[in-house]
Amino acid sequence: MTGYSKMDWEWLKVELIDTFHHSDSRVYIYTRWYLEGLCDDQLERGNIGMQAFFLAYFIISHIMINRGALPE
Repeated sequence: MTGYSKMDWEWLKVELIDTFHHSDSRVYIYTRWYLEGLCDDQLERGNIGMQAFFLAYFIISHIMINRGALPE
């Protein structure tokens, strides 16, 4: 990687994120798609308890709202 060979650690960080971002589960968790899937799991299949569902929805939706990825 160019950042490593030039000892430019900020550029290396950018290169590593670009190369491995798809492997980071957090990239997928904070998406509308994931939130809708969470709702589907609860409403259609009852895979998680209601308390766990509400907590997960609350946390994920607030992070997305703060990032501007979900309207209030």
